[in-house]
Parts: sequence; structure tokens; C-alpha cells
Amino acid sequence: QKETIQVRSDSAFFYTDQNQQKRYLPGEKSGTQITSRQVRHYNTYTYYSIPIGLQYQVCRGKFDLKAGASAFFNLQQRVEGRFLNQNQEIEELTAQNFRGRIAWSPQLNLGLAFPISTKSKVGLDLFYRWQSAPINESQQDDFEQRYRWYGAQLSVSRNLYSK
Repeated sequence: QKETIQVRSDSAFFYTDQNQQKRYLPGEKSGTQITSRQVRHYNTYTYYSIPIGLQYQVCRGKFDLKAGASAFFNLQQRVEGRFLNQNQEIEELTAQNFRGRIAWSPQLNLGLAFPISTKSKVGLDLFYRWQSAPINESQQDDFEQRYRWYGAQLSVSRNLYSK
């Protein structure tokens, strides 16, 4: 960020040149000063979705292999935070910057399940989820904002039917 400054001094103006030498300038001077600032703020995005998925599970001795695919149908999203506008000013995020809902998000997962009793299992899945549509109103912005998630999910399952 550049800004022009006016320096007035009856006696002198000192500055440090590129060789780190102090220089003396008497009288009134103008010039360009380069400034920067660091602002750290964490925005919050909250999604309310309904997941619908299919999972295939194969028993392999002491553990089960699992593979699945899901779709998360978004009902609503809420956004809270700040952003830096084109004039380098901090503004509050508002609902008008974002879609009220963002269609759907597909997810893929792979995992393992281990029996802990005759009817119960503990599972660990690795997943990857992405957004099918941007969350911001791209007509108002010069960019599209989308998110991708990856991680691990821990589960506990119980067979309600006896064999």
C-alpha cells in the first residue's frame, strides 16, 4: 500500500537510505512512503445439510473393508467474518455476498471396520468432499469461492438384527 506524505520541519528531516545511512534534508519535502499491516481474522462458515449415501462393506477376516459415496444436500449456509475490499479496507461479510444455499456436495470415503463384540464394530474412514457450486455470488465478485474437505471419521455401528 502506497501513500503520499507531506513532511514539514523547521530544522531538518532525517531518513535512512538504501545503504542504511542516515541522510539529512532541510526544509519541506514530499515523497512516497510504503506501508503495510497484517490483519488476521478467522471467518466462520456454517452449513446445514442432509447427507444421503451408499456404502459397500466386505468382510475380510478380522476386519471389514468399506467404500462409500454420499451427497450432502445443503439447506442453508451462514457466514460470519470480515474481508479486505478492493480499496484495501476491512468490511464485514454479509448475507448478500453469499448464496443462501449451495446445492449439494459429493463425498467419497474408504475405510476399515473392526468388531468389538458380536453385534458392534468400530470404524475409521478417510473421506474427501467438495462443493459442486461456488458459495459466493460470483456475479458480484471477480472470483468463485469453493471449498474442499478431507479428513478421517470415526464411527461405531451396531447390528440390530440377529443372525
